[in-house]
Amino acid sequence: MLQTEFPTALSEIEAELRQHGQWHGRVRHRIRDGRTLIIATHWALQRNASGQPAGVAEVNTGISDHEKAEGALLRLAAIVGSSHDAVIAKTLDGTITDWNQAAETLFGRSAGEIIGRSVVVLFPTERIGEEAAILKSIRDGRRVETFETERLHKDGRIIPVSITISPILDANLTIVGASKIVRDLSERVERDRHFLELQAQLAHVSPMSRASASSASSVPPWSMKSISRSPPSAAMWGRCAS
Repeated sequence: MLQTEFPTALSEIEAELRQHGQWHGRVRHRIRDGRTLIIATHWALQRNASGQPAGVAEVNTGISDHEKAEGALLRLAAIVGSSHDAVIAKTLDGTITDWNQAAETLFGRSAGEIIGRSVVVLFPTERIGEEAAILKSIRDGRRVETFETERLHKDGRIIPVSITISPILDANLTIVGASKIVRDLSERVERDRHFLELQAQLAHVSPMSRASASSASSVPPWSMKSISRSPPSAAMWGRCAS
C-alpha cells in the first residue's frame, strides 16, 4: 500500500470519533501497480475500563466494482437518452418505469405523465391482445424478436412501428421486467403507399397506350398505298405541259 486519501483531514475524523464514537466514509488506496481501490470504511472508537480511548475498530468494504457498475449504468443511461429510437422499460405487469426522449417525441407523452401507467395506453384497441403474449414470453425468459405492429399517439393517430423486446434481469439474474426498442415506420409506410399508388397509375395508363397503338395500326396497308400512288391532278399536268 503506497498512499491512502481521506475525504477530510484526519484531525476532523479524530474529533468526530471523540464526539460521536464513530466515523464512516470512503477512502482511496493507491497500490503499487498503480490501481486505485475505493473503500467504504467504518471506524468505531474503543474505550478501556476507565472510559479512555483505547483504539479504533475498523471495518472496510471494497466498492470499486460497485462504482464501476454505477459508471456503466450512467453510460448506458446516456446512450438510451440520446437514442433516436424510443426505449421503454416496464415491469412484469406492464407498468412503465423508464421512458426516453425519443419515446416522448414518438408518442407525444412526457416521462412525467406516462411513467407509472400501464403500457396498454399505447395500444390501439385491436392490438391490446398482443401484450399478454409479450409478457408471457418475457416471463419465460425469451426475447421477443423484432415484429411490426401499430401503436397509439396521444392525439389518437395510429403509428406503424417495429418493436424488439428483451427481459430485464436483476443482480440475482431474476427476470424483473422488459425493455423494448420501438422504431417509427411512418416514413417507410408512406413510401410504400406512394409506390403502390404509382404502380396502379401506370397499370391504368398502359392499356390505354396499347389501345392507341392498336388503333393506329388498324389503317389498311392498301389505303396508304392508294394515297401514295394516286395520279397527278389536272392542275399538275397543266403545269408540266407548259
